[in-house]
Amino acid sequence: EDVDGDTFLDTEDKNNDGKLNPGEDIGIDLGGRLIGEGNGRLDTEDLDGNGLLDTDENYATYDWIIEPDLRIDWTGWRKLIIPLKDAFNWDEVKSMVKHLRLLIEGDDISGTLKFALISISGDRWRNYDIESRSVNSEDDPEYNPFDDEAFLDYYEAMYGNARTAEGKWKKEGALCLTLAPEGEGWVQQTFAKPYDYTDYKTLNFWIWGDEKEEDFQLRIGSEVRQAGDYYQKEVKIDWQGWRMMSVPLAEMTRRGNPSWENIRQLRAGIKNESSDWIKIYLNDIFLSEVGESQGLAKGFSLQGALGTPFSFIAQYKEVDDEFQSLMASSWQGTRLTSLRMNLSPLKFLPLSYYWSRKENSGNSLSGALLESEAVSDKVIEEKKEYKLSFLSSWPQAIFKLENRFTDDPSRGIKEKEDTYRVSLEYKNPYSFFLLPTFIQTIYQREEKRDEYQQEIENKKEITENWHISLPFQLAKNLTLKPIYREKRKSEIEQGEWETPQLKERSFSLESRTICTIQISTNGSG
Repeated sequence: EDVDGDTFLDTEDKNNDGKLNPGEDIGIDLGGRLIGEGNGRLDTEDLDGNGLLDTDENYATYDWIIEPDLRIDWTGWRKLIIPLKDAFNWDEVKSMVKHLRLLIEGDDISGTLKFALISISGDRWRNYDIESRSVNSEDDPEYNPFDDEAFLDYYEAMYGNARTAEGKWKKEGALCLTLAPEGEGWVQQTFAKPYDYTDYKTLNFWIWGDEKEEDFQLRIGSEVRQAGDYYQKEVKIDWQGWRMMSVPLAEMTRRGNPSWENIRQLRAGIKNESSDWIKIYLNDIFLSEVGESQGLAKGFSLQGALGTPFSFIAQYKEVDDEFQSLMASSWQGTRLTSLRMNLSPLKFLPLSYYWSRKENSGNSLSGALLESEAVSDKVIEEKKEYKLSFLSSWPQAIFKLENRFTDDPSRGIKEKEDTYRVSLEYKNPYSFFLLPTFIQTIYQREEKRDEYQQEIENKKEITENWHISLPFQLAKNLTLKPIYREKRKSEIEQGEWETPQLKERSFSLESRTICTIQISTNGSG
C-alpha cells in the first residue's frame, strides 16, 4: 500500500469513516505529485480500508522471464508467456491476487515501450494421467473451431457474429486433452459453490474428435470419484471434427446417490485402447431447456446524516428458499440485517459502530433423490465491531474490538470469537538518518471458543500477535526498515489453566533503493 515509499499513510479520509466528506477531496501527495484533487472520489493508499498502512508484501516475481540478462534488446513486437506456477512461492500468492506491478529500469537513455495486451489465461481443471491445456484461436494457430460449419452456426446463434469489425475471427477457446497410447486419464473441476440443475432438462457439450474410437466419459455430481455420487454419460468418439452432444438429464446413468440439487464437481475422462496418441478438444458445456421457478427477494436501505459529526446506514435483505440467482446454491434462504453508525464529536476522535445479523435457513436432503426428506436448519451469524481512532498530528492510535458469534445446528456447534486490536503510528517530524522516519506498532489478541452440543470437551484458543517496524532514511534513495514480529498461541480447556501451544519470534531487515529514470510508454490495442 505504500506507493510512494514514504512509510506514511496518504489518504483523503481524514475522519476514517470510509466516505468522501466535504473538504476532503483535496488529493494526496504521492512522491511530490498531487493525485486525485477534485475528482469526486476517495483517494487513499489504504486499499483494504483497515485504517493502517500495510507494507507487508506477498508477491511472486518473474524478472527472469524477460531474456537471461534481463534486458529488452529487441525491436518490434514479441509475445512473452510467463508460467505463473514457476515462481517458488506461487502457492502462497495465488489465492488472493489484487495487483500487478511492472518494474522498468534502464540506463541514462530514453525510449518507448508499447504494451498491446497484458492478460492472465489458464484453466480451472485438475488432471490425472493426461495432458491438458487451454488453447484459443488467437494464440494457437493449429486451433480454429470456425473452420467447422456446424460449430460456426452454433457460435453465431449463441453469441452473434464470429468475426470482429475488422473481419478477423473472434477469440474462442477450448480445453485440449492429449492422451498416450493405451492410457487412461481425466480432468476435473470443483465448483466454489454447489449448483442446482433441477430446473433444466438437457446437458450439452461440444467435442472435437480424431476418429480413433476412444471412450469419452463425462461425470457431474457431488463427488465424481469412482465410489462417489454422480451422473454419467459415455460416448465413443468415432467421428472426425466437431460434434455437439445433447443428453437429457433424465437419461444419464446414476452412480451412488447423486442429487441434481447438489452439483459440486465435473469430470471428463478418456480411455485410449489404441497404439496412437490421441487429442480431443472440449468446449462449451452448458444446460438448456430450463423450466420456470418462483422465488421472492426483498430489501431496503436507510441512511442519513447530521453533518459531519453523525451518520448512519441501516440495511435489510431477505431472500426466501425458492429464490435463486444465477450463481447461488439452491434451498438457501437468507435474512441479513445490518447497522453502521459513525460519530465524530471531535474531528480527531471518530468513533464507529457496526452490527450485523445473518440467518441462513436451508434444507439438507437425506435419502435417495426421489425419496429425499428435507430437514430445515438455521445458521445464525452475528457480528459487532467497535472502533475508536485518535487522529492527531502526534501519534495516531486506533482501538478496535470485534465480536463474532455463529450458531450452526447442522454441525452441532456454537462459535464465539473476540478480537482486540490496538495500533499506533507516528511520523517523525525531524529528519536525521539515525532516527526512524516512522514508527508503527500493532498488538492483536484473538479469543475463540467452540461449544459443542455433543459430549466433546469445549476449549478456548488464544492467539496474540505483535508487530513493530522502524524505517530509517539512511540516504536520499536508500531506506532500511527493521521489522520485529512475535506470535503466541495457547489453549484453555474447561476447568483447566492456560496451556501454551506456540511461540514464534522473527526479525527481518528490508532495504529499498529508489532509482528514477525517464521512459515514455504508449499503449496500443
